[in-house]
Amino acid sequence: MIGQETKNHYDLLGVSQEATTDDIRKAYRKLAKRYHPDKTGGDVEAEEKLKKINSAYDTLKNNGKRQEYDQQLKYGSGFDGFSGGGFHSQEFSGDVSDIFSTFFGQGTQNQRNTTPRKGRDLRVQIEISFVDVLNGTTRTLKLNKKVLCDSCTGVPTTSCQRCSGHGFTTEQKTIQVSIPMGIQDGARLRVAGEGDVGVRGGPSGDLYVVVQKLDDPFFTRDGNHVKCQVPITFANAALGGTVEVPTLTGRANLTIPEGTQNGAQLRLKGQGLPTIGGGRGDEIVHVIVEIPRKLSEKQKELIGEFSDEPIPERHPLIAAFKSLLNKFRK
Repeated sequence: MIGQETKNHYDLLGVSQEATTDDIRKAYRKLAKRYHPDKTGGDVEAEEKLKKINSAYDTLKNNGKRQEYDQQLKYGSGFDGFSGGGFHSQEFSGDVSDIFSTFFGQGTQNQRNTTPRKGRDLRVQIEISFVDVLNGTTRTLKLNKKVLCDSCTGVPTTSCQRCSGHGFTTEQKTIQVSIPMGIQDGARLRVAGEGDVGVRGGPSGDLYVVVQKLDDPFFTRDGNHVKCQVPITFANAALGGTVEVPTLTGRANLTIPEGTQNGAQLRLKGQGLPTIGGGRGDEIVHVIVEIPRKLSEKQKELIGEFSDEPIPERHPLIAAFKSLLNKFRK
């Protein structure tokens, strides 16, 4: 077998052969910091180690180079110190059969190729409405995934016309996913075993469903509360009354207190989204007082009667306003 000091590029970086480019990059950065001369004080062995790490990363970060390297690994000629141009006898131990087994990729490489491996995880994103968040829903998804070949029952054979010896095919599957009520925006649901089929008898991957809430023209979300803006008349604001407002489940009456100011926030209890404890949040109504643009003579006359009325002393701006006027008078 190849000596213990001889490692392939994946082993050098401490990642599996199925690692993503991002996994490889993170592993390289970690090792580069560890063996950097500033950390090792110029240690010669560490410097040689860093050179090998750099070489491995240079190959694996490039998709083209990585594919070629993976092919070399598959046929037993991609290891450091063994590039197909000959070998040193001290790199092998055992009898002649061991040498030829390693040379033609029948040793440790073959053992690796018989190891079961989990299938690839899949990811989809769906959009739901406020009503879906309130009540929960079920979505039917169609996705392409790798499945065992039904012609050769997943056992790779070069004679299989359906999978060409790969042992699996790609098919469109229909999957139903339950969306629980009260789900948060951006939440990720895991559907176990609905990813790609496993390799060499390994388990199937999982399906991850990322839930995004659709923008609503009227409501916005604040935790388990919903917010909205509702216009009311000047008369409603001044005299108080009741107005009808939309909710997630229909309509409700909102009580407007006498003297309601523009921008006030009023609550409709229990008209929000489900909470963990089984209740519901509130609907928070942001009141917008509509000032009429055109007035009849009668309306002008009535409103004019208020023009000479002083602003109540309790208003928070009165003290500051009077102080400012006094400064100008001086």
